[in-house]
Amino acid sequence: MLHSNEKEFKDQFNGLSPTAGNWYEKSIRVFGGDRRIRLLVGDRAVLFAQIAQMLQDFNVVRHRFIATMLLNDRVRITDEYHKHHYFMPTPTSAAIGCYLCEPGEEVPVFSSVGQPITIFRPADGGLNRVRLLGGGTRLVVPHGWGTTASRALHLTQSEDRLELNGQSYSLKPGISLLDHGDVIPRVFDGGMQQFLHLIRSHTPGEPVADLVQLASYSRHGFLRHDQESGQPVW
Repeated sequence: MLHSNEKEFKDQFNGLSPTAGNWYEKSIRVFGGDRRIRLLVGDRAVLFAQIAQMLQDFNVVRHRFIATMLLNDRVRITDEYHKHHYFMPTPTSAAIGCYLCEPGEEVPVFSSVGQPITIFRPADGGLNRVRLLGGGTRLVVPHGWGTTASRALHLTQSEDRLELNGQSYSLKPGISLLDHGDVIPRVFDGGMQQFLHLIRSHTPGEPVADLVQLASYSRHGFLRHDQESGQPVW
């Protein structure tokens, strides 16, 4: 299973992330005081949406290329399935960390490092139904467990800094809170079954299969995992 985004169009000049000096910076309009709203307006907003939607096909080909290089002709790829969880379904909306599904469509729900990845089949009847401006409805399904805080968060914000539990961060684009010791991966003692139970009123459905991670390569490096516990094997 491959899980990545298009870094060729992320933080550099031609990217879509709001980095300083990039191609659309001068078209951003800022409104409000402490809780600012940033809007991208004009012709570059239209171009932004066009690039974002173009990247859906780009990422499919990108994953196909990566898979081909990793397998190196040892085995033949006979089938593939792609599902986006970070994209613009319409020119005026964005899906971030979630899938937009039809009832019965199967998608992977991620857990934590080394833990099984569950193939989930959403059902109708929950609070996760949304109507698209372009027509039609979809079911919002979470991409995974995400992150959480290990203790209560104390936040203060100035014009250019964010203070989080004693640690200071710039408000410039591209700054991440993931290096903070109080920001940790969300885990569930009961695993995926507990997670799906907790979200059942919002996101009903059923697990149809578990993919056991034998090894992974991510920002944590290359790891082999024990099949029973999911913990790294050194």
